[in-house]
Amino acid sequence: MTHTMRMFEAAAAATPTDAEVHMALGVLHHLGRHYDAAVACFQRALELRPSDYSLWNKLGATLANFAHSRCGQGPSHVSTAPRVRAALQTAQPAILTPFLPRPPVHAAMPSEPTRRHWS
Repeated sequence: MTHTMRMFEAAAAATPTDAEVHMALGVLHHLGRHYDAAVACFQRALELRPSDYSLWNKLGATLANFAHSRCGQGPSHVSTAPRVRAALQTAQPAILTPFLPRPPVHAAMPSEPTRRHWS
């Protein structure tokens, strides 16, 4: 464990309700490929800020990397999926709008050819 990680571990212990500290510690664990520890940190941060989409994104990326690192074995944190679904159902629409599928756009066929007038 690096000196930086020890400092963030101490900060997390001193301020257990600070989601930013848990998020930063999760990022450090993720970068060190300590995926179990990173997942635990992101889950703690999400307990404090359940509608923070960037935390859900970090958790998802960590779970994906964890699964990939286990050579196709799924992560042991499958209980996260129902919480993700619940958070998405209660998230504000502005957060989800860029990620929602859009209906196909069909070019309107004009009844008459478009005429351009050049001056």
